[in-house]
Amino acid sequence: MQVYQVRIQALVARNEFLEAIAIGQSVFRMLGVNLPNEPTLENIRQVKQEIDALIGDRSIESFIHLPPMTDPQQLAILQNAARLTPVCYMSGTKLYFLVVALQVKLSIQFGNSPVSAYCYAGYAFQLRILWGEMTKVPQFGRLGYQLASEPDAKNIRAATALLMGGYVGHWTTHLQESLPILLDGYQAGWETGNLEFMGYDAQLYCLNAYWCGQPLSELEPQIHA
Repeated sequence: MQVYQVRIQALVARNEFLEAIAIGQSVFRMLGVNLPNEPTLENIRQVKQEIDALIGDRSIESFIHLPPMTDPQQLAILQNAARLTPVCYMSGTKLYFLVVALQVKLSIQFGNSPVSAYCYAGYAFQLRILWGEMTKVPQFGRLGYQLASEPDAKNIRAATALLMGGYVGHWTTHLQESLPILLDGYQAGWETGNLEFMGYDAQLYCLNAYWCGQPLSELEPQIHA
């Protein structure tokens, strides 16, 4: 798996998103997952309905207590999906939504994986963008960020903080509350060598701080630091 992860990352660095997605799709097929290259809204809706059925009458907050995922195949699928998620988003394909939903479905079925925090926060974004289900948006967002805040989840914290601080939290809380989340993600990215999401967290921190009214004279030293 690591070899494919490196190949995908190298292609992303060259902005060769379609080639990176093609490799990710080939990995999915090797793992027994067949996703359409150009999914429709109905494809995504079907997985959402499967997720709703799995949730049933359980509270979303309770999923923080799901057992750890142990199935090697499912872990490999989620690892590949997590690497492919930002590529799909940057390429503008609906495959992004399907890949995120797949991760949530497998996490609820087989237990939380090291990347489940990231997919839960991504699913909160999806619920708002595609389905307008605002009640569940903060619930999945908080679930993702709580999981990412655990000591053994530092590797995924920068990516999860980006979603929570930049794409999810401001729908239900003041934008000011995104700033410590993005700083936390930046620090975690720095400590784990996740330079990609460390940079995204830093960028969105500066934008959100400016939109919150922080004077540029105060913000500029933070940017240089």
